[in-house]
Amino acid sequence: DPADAAGAAAAAAADADALPPLTMRVEAVASLLADLASRDNSGHATPAERPANRILCFSRFPAVRQRLRELIGESVRHSESVPEFQADDEIGILLLSPKSCGVGLNLMQANHVVLVEPSFRAATEDQAYARAARMGQTRTVHVHRFVVADTIEARVVEQQGRASTSIRDIFA
Repeated sequence: DPADAAGAAAAAAADADALPPLTMRVEAVASLLADLASRDNSGHATPAERPANRILCFSRFPAVRQRLRELIGESVRHSESVPEFQADDEIGILLLSPKSCGVGLNLMQANHVVLVEPSFRAATEDQAYARAARMGQTRTVHVHRFVVADTIEARVVEQQGRASTSIRDIFA
């Protein structure tokens, strides 16, 4: 029946909008977050209640952040509250939207920045990095970008790299 097929297609589309399917990217991000939170930069294990690495994890999609919370579970304390992350050293991961990178947001407690999806605006990624890499930061800030190979996003990221290199060459 065409009406049933149309209804099923609409329901599938609504489900796809509500929660993107679990992807290898999200699983890889969750694995990286757990690993970074459980080790110091030398690779030594650290107690869960006192993570050596503090991580800012940016995703544009609330459903992805929700899925990351589910995958991380209780293994690492995490939050979506900036004041809570700033005040509590036992919270290892802050999950947030790139839109929350407003002017003046200072998150120097973090030494890792994870970008789940690339932004097609380089300034957005620069702002995410700048939240942790402020004057007075005493630790090296590491950036982890997840880009799926052989996709449009990989091509755009490659073109952005060429464009920024060209602009740097002009002003050098």
